[in-house]
Amino acid sequence: MTIQKRAWHVKGSLDIPKIRERFVKEGMIALGWTNFKSMAGKDREQIRDMLRDDHCNKHYATNPRSLGIATATLNKFINLMNIGDYILLPYDDKVYFGKVLSDYPCKKKFIAGKDKEFPHRREVEWLLGEKPILKINLPHSVNKRLGYPRVLIEHNYDDIHKIVTSNS
Repeated sequence: MTIQKRAWHVKGSLDIPKIRERFVKEGMIALGWTNFKSMAGKDREQIRDMLRDDHCNKHYATNPRSLGIATATLNKFINLMNIGDYILLPYDDKVYFGKVLSDYPCKKKFIAGKDKEFPHRREVEWLLGEKPILKINLPHSVNKRLGYPRVLIEHNYDDIHKIVTSNS
């Protein structure tokens, strides 16, 4: 079976500079949803049910739109993202590019503030010598998607591959 190559950008609550800097330094990306230690082996419906039934956060039980967005985000991160996929990490007017190195769940820990662990992690190799590219130097199609207000957005793999190979 051939695994589809994909490209993703991760943002949202990760727009906190210290966390982004640590992602680059420690070679990883992570999502929150700290009430759940692992969702390994869960399909989209099981993820949705876990979020909806979360006793620590009643928001998803009463807000179907937010439940759908959170379910889609976690499902992409857990079930659709694969080793070798490209990662884009926006940071101010720049973007870091990397490749996913680990399956979900990643064994490497990531603790953010007050010892709160990010349970949903993937190891990443940051490309281009860990040097970001200015957004202004990226194609319009990529910049447009970087502006979408979601935590995890899929990009066109070929567009990202062209950027990475032409800047290597």
